[in-house]
Amino acid sequence: MKKVSLFLFICILTVSAMDIHSQHINGPVSSSSSKGVRPEIFTTYAFSFKGNSRVLSDSYGNNAASMSALLERVEAERSRIGSGEFKIGVSSNTASSGNEKKALRLARSRALVVKSFLIKKAGLREDDFLTSVTADGRSPQDDIVAAGLVPAAGRSSDGTSVKNK
Repeated sequence: MKKVSLFLFICILTVSAMDIHSQHINGPVSSSSSKGVRPEIFTTYAFSFKGNSRVLSDSYGNNAASMSALLERVEAERSRIGSGEFKIGVSSNTASSGNEKKALRLARSRALVVKSFLIKKAGLREDDFLTSVTADGRSPQDDIVAAGLVPAAGRSSDGTSVKNK
């Protein structure tokens, strides 16, 4: 069950990160899929880091807007997060540039920084997160940390329970 949930989470956030990257948009993004427009509740928020930095700066890129919008979304859905209906998905990718281990460490550090920001500012718990890290791409433009609400394991995108067959 955990493997299936993790796989689903990684797929959702990978698609979200690809949507953001392919559109060259930093900040809140409502992306669409082949089944139509993703509900606003599942908006993905992009965070940028300067160079090889592990510091999340609200003055860099569009981070201030992403921080504010994500905090508002978390506050609006606090009871659903607290009940376990939704999790905060944090997906971090850093270009490997030939050194995959180093890139994965940087991606992991950046994901932890975004999670720490949300724990500190929104009062979330470690259990409220699903995290994935990857080292894909070859240029700094492939570096992205995306965060947003995702259905918890055993839930559909509308929040209803899903029974495994």
